[in-house]
Amino acid sequence: MTNSPHVGQSLDVAIKLHQSGKLEDAEKSYRGVLRVDESNVIALHFLGILCYQQARYQEAVQLIGAALRVSPKLAEAWSNYGLALQGAGKLSLAVDAFDKSLQLAPNNPDTLSNRGSLRLMLGHPAEALADFGAALAINSHHINCLINRGNTLRILARPDEALASFDLALALASNHPHALNGRGVTLRELSRYPEALETIDHALRIQPNFAEALSNRGSVLQDMGRYEEALENFQAAIAQKPNDPLLRNNIGSLLHKEYRFSEALTNFEVALKIAPDSLPGLYHRGVALQSLGRLAEAASSFDKVLELDPNHSHAFGALATAVIGTCDWKRSEEIKMQLPLQIAKGAAIPPLTLLAYGVDAELQRAGTATFVAKSMAAQPVFERRSISRPGKIRVAYLSGDLHEHATAHLIAEVFERHDRSSFEIVAISYGPDDASSTRDELRAIFGRNFHDVRRSTDREVAQLLFDRKIDIAVDLKGHTQDARPGILACRPTPIAVNYLGFPATMAMSSIDYIIADQIALPASEQHYYSECIVHLPVAYQPRDTNRSLPETQSAPPDFGLPNDAFVFCCFNNNWKIAPAIFDIWMRLLRSVPDSVLWLLEDNMGAKENLKKAAQTRGVAPQRLVFSPRIPLQQHLDRHVRADLFLDTLPYNAHTTASDALWAGLPLVTCRGSSFAGRVAASLLTTLGLPELIANDLSDYEHLARMLATEPSQLSDIRKKLILGRESSSLFKMDKYTRYLETAYGVMIDIAVAGETPHGFAVPHVT
Repeated sequence: MTNSPHVGQSLDVAIKLHQSGKLEDAEKSYRGVLRVDESNVIALHFLGILCYQQARYQEAVQLIGAALRVSPKLAEAWSNYGLALQGAGKLSLAVDAFDKSLQLAPNNPDTLSNRGSLRLMLGHPAEALADFGAALAINSHHINCLINRGNTLRILARPDEALASFDLALALASNHPHALNGRGVTLRELSRYPEALETIDHALRIQPNFAEALSNRGSVLQDMGRYEEALENFQAAIAQKPNDPLLRNNIGSLLHKEYRFSEALTNFEVALKIAPDSLPGLYHRGVALQSLGRLAEAASSFDKVLELDPNHSHAFGALATAVIGTCDWKRSEEIKMQLPLQIAKGAAIPPLTLLAYGVDAELQRAGTATFVAKSMAAQPVFERRSISRPGKIRVAYLSGDLHEHATAHLIAEVFERHDRSSFEIVAISYGPDDASSTRDELRAIFGRNFHDVRRSTDREVAQLLFDRKIDIAVDLKGHTQDARPGILACRPTPIAVNYLGFPATMAMSSIDYIIADQIALPASEQHYYSECIVHLPVAYQPRDTNRSLPETQSAPPDFGLPNDAFVFCCFNNNWKIAPAIFDIWMRLLRSVPDSVLWLLEDNMGAKENLKKAAQTRGVAPQRLVFSPRIPLQQHLDRHVRADLFLDTLPYNAHTTASDALWAGLPLVTCRGSSFAGRVAASLLTTLGLPELIANDLSDYEHLARMLATEPSQLSDIRKKLILGRESSSLFKMDKYTRYLETAYGVMIDIAVAGETPHGFAVPHVT
């Protein structure tokens, strides 16, 4: 029957209808053939292809599978069977089908390309690249293969080679929208944003409703700081592909950058309803939850990411951050044990998180270097500019915290006291404008030299620094939240400095110096720092002394504190509270009658865990009193209700230590093993109160108990603190600023002399 003239003619008609795009009529003809000859291999195979073209993947699998049971050596059918299985979501079976096709016809470039695409989807880019290479060795003009190879090279972080592959495809088909789109995405990854936009626009002129290109155009615009236009493009893409979770993720990411965290979370949740196992959706939902302070939920989201992809480059670091933030110490200890292996595997763990876990200096530097490599795109550096004396030294301060923020509260007076006859100072602000009085104050200090660069790319900001002929760029952010170290990675200034915002190495060759002091960062630790250490003769941390002292005469709110209690306090972020320190605090509460511990209410997870931890250590949970974050002056005022500030380790109080000392509240600290763990000791040394610095935790506990149980001793310390606040160098910002300016001058002198940057100490002036 298979060879009857009637069947042959009907099959010819069906194929012609299929080729002309008349799929409904073609299907009827194929089924007519199969009613006569149910085992007709050609009809089964071609009808399966037709079903595949209509996204009827399960029917395609059944039909082509039936053809292969009749003729198992049809290489083309095995290849199409693989495509149908892939469409039906049976990915491992699809790989097997492509393998069988290639066993029968090893030199089929289409099958090699298809298998490569599937391997790429399965997360095996190196194997995919091998398939694309083999296909192109057979047919160097295989356009889809060139495009797919370009996408694979992008994933393998080889953007220059990816660009070359897209260019080869476009040399063969200059208007191919997918090649143009891929080229545009690659240009974006190379930070060549105007070219990227132009290329994607070309793709959209050819195919205006190309959802992927619309989405990528939005991403480029987002990188360029054109957020409203970016959002319009993402929404246009969603109109074309309403069930695409990636597009929802793109909108969520954009809203997150705009600090619209709740709206961002909503979009990530929508994406996950469409694709519950979407890695981008799960990861970014975790990030949004983290930003909203819902850390336990964030940790669950990151756990799911790691369950699906144990090698996700950022999820482990995000999980580590969330877990320590909730004071889940059992889990934190497990994570800490994994940190060396994770760093060795290439996980990008935020450097601030490594500091929170108290890793040793060698691992801190290695982990930071890995984070930099994973998180920052390579940037071409500017041509080295020479500098000379005399003339004003141009200093630019770069920060995302030039608003109502701890960093601004520390350094505002330094900005104000700079000697304008010798220095020109510039502010580069890439953080939000919160319309606060602090923001207004900083704008007034800098005047026309205050630059809001939120909407500028790293390269554009670097160009601004280069064009302004800035001599020294001072990074006040380091590797903290929302930092932009990529600006200085371009080397737009002759000298770059890490100062104030990040108490560790940035592990970047483009940063020359770190400003510290001999207590916080001794020269003996230079080998752990990529920057050269510069010592100020006083505590490296400044203070805005224009802030009012606490209102001691007026009765402050009780904040839920018992009237007659001895109040230990610590207003540090909860993630700084380590179990060894908490154990000491609980022993202090048990040994000091009617005492309470006053803490910052950071997030609900931490609050609940700390109360549970107190209960298990024999302390009633109600003896822990939590208070929310409040405006700075109110925060300073509430210090009068406390009796003794208990510092944390391995990460000290920094701004909170300065707040307490400025407010006249005694602080007990323990000298740590890192810069982050010695800041309070630095402040107390300059203040003239070294007796409040313990050398180990046993001394720390003894000292705190003694001050809490001997009122006369505590009173004497408080009087000495008030006197030191007036007489010591700690809060003398005019002298401090002169020291800082001297440091800048020495850096300039070293550069003018043609010397390699090296560490030095600024001499003390009486």
